[in-house]
Amino acid sequence: MKLSNVSDRLRAARELAELSGRALDRLAARPEGTAAIIEGRSAEGIRRHVAESYCKALGVELAWLMLGIGPCVAAAPHLDPEVSAHREALSGHIRAAVTGTREPPHPMAVIEAHLQRKAAA
Repeated sequence: MKLSNVSDRLRAARELAELSGRALDRLAARPEGTAAIIEGRSAEGIRRHVAESYCKALGVELAWLMLGIGPCVAAAPHLDPEVSAHREALSGHIRAAVTGTREPPHPMAVIEAHLQRKAAA
């Protein structure tokens, strides 16, 4: 998977988070269809405030989404709890896709294992 522009990175993060475009638009408080429009472009044309809303919803860094630099997963603790639960798995999938390494466990498997360990403790 090549993540050469913001459209590719947004699509990859959305798919790895297992969200539809509509669901991502709702989480990011963007008008329905916005993610689809951005993902359909090959240019870097996305306004900062729009990118920031998707970053917050997906738990990814703005520099990674916009420019493909730095860590992809946001370290901010202000994320929605639902997003926070998926950050580690999302990061692993994106790293594996970009580097071409072995695919990590499915995000839901990671989360279910965490919940099982927590319940057993």
